[in-house]
Amino acid sequence: MIDRQLPELSVRRQCELLRVSRSGLYYEPEPTHPEQLALMRRLDELHLKSPFYGSRKLADALRSEGREVNRKRVQRLMRLMGLEAMAPKPRTSEPHPEHVVYPYPMAFSDGILLRVFFHGTRPDSALELIRRSLRDIPELASRPAMDK
Repeated sequence: MIDRQLPELSVRRQCELLRVSRSGLYYEPEPTHPEQLALMRRLDELHLKSPFYGSRKLADALRSEGREVNRKRVQRLMRLMGLEAMAPKPRTSEPHPEHVVYPYPMAFSDGILLRVFFHGTRPDSALELIRRSLRDIPELASRPAMDK
């Protein structure tokens, strides 16, 4: 990628052309500590044994083995390793198929939005009351009825 022995282009110019910062060129990451690798290996074993354990349970299991870890460290390592607990995810936007959806008692006709609140009435009778009240408004009485 970047050739430091190239006499025609300086390292600065090569980094500029490749849109890479020079500090990134010289950066050498620290190798992972063997203790952390052992902890990650143990986390993987625990996750394979109990895939439904989250970070809290895994941290508790590791502490019961005598390791000094907190939940945030376990969370970070789980993210790094791509581990995720097998638990039901929230499905808040999907209604139950048997749930009855009642129509909101309102009517929209010719740019006029009418909201009518009929407490204690069934939805179909509330819509009938809206239709009757729309017929009583002279400006709307001459227009064809909208059933949708």
